[in-house]
Amino acid sequence: MKIKFVLIILSLLISADLSAQKKPDIVFTHSDYIIVWHEGGIALGHHHTRFFCVTDNGVSADTIHASSFRPNDINDLALNFHFPAAAYARVKDMPYAITPEMLKKPESNYGKQLPDGGRYYVVASVNGVKYKWSFTGTLNSFSTDMQKFVEYIYSRMP
Repeated sequence: MKIKFVLIILSLLISADLSAQKKPDIVFTHSDYIIVWHEGGIALGHHHTRFFCVTDNGVSADTIHASSFRPNDINDLALNFHFPAAAYARVKDMPYAITPEMLKKPESNYGKQLPDGGRYYVVASVNGVKYKWSFTGTLNSFSTDMQKFVEYIYSRMP
């Protein structure tokens, strides 16, 4: 009985350690941010939805810039709308959804462009390093971790 108990505890510790190793070493500081927007899609042409920006203390939106605008960093945005705390609670863990695969490629386009499929864009500063990623096409063309990241963006942005 004791051996079975020890084996169970040992297997739980090993699985916890393995899952901890899969997560990127991310420290989201006061100067870091994640900007997310969606462009295109059926009948929208190059229309942008709002630019959402997640920082360590809130989520805001830029509703001023035109549809052809693409920010390079947070300084390019006019964050003129601040969401309530409940909206921030939904997205505050977004930095920790970033995959190790994404952190290896500071600028990358993921997926295959589909007609009228649109594209998600992410511009981020994580641990002081700037990143630019875009995601298009069907989710099954991404790794499982990246699918989770894109689903996170899609389901949680205000």
